[in-house]
Amino acid sequence: MKYSLQEFIKEILTPISLSIIIQLIVTGWANAQFFSGPESVTYDALKGRYLISNVESGNIIQISNAGDTTFFDRLLDRTAGMTIVDNILYMSPI
Repeated sequence: MKYSLQEFIKEILTPISLSIIIQLIVTGWANAQFFSGPESVTYDALKGRYLISNVESGNIIQISNAGDTTFFDRLLDRTAGMTIVDNILYMSPI
């Protein structure tokens, strides 16, 4: 499904995901061990977690609704852009 910019902001970037991004920046988590060039965020509603791609390392980080941060995948090359469709994570390698 293709989204216009307005639809993307309305449908994908929910106030909850925006607050998580702001919290990451404000609290300094963006410089923590998990993040190396965070590029893309998508929300996995089925599993209640955010997935964040790191463009520099290729790692994908998951943050649960409870705030627990772990690696989702460490074996990828550099990645940018992610979305979840029908419970499948799609991403774009660089």
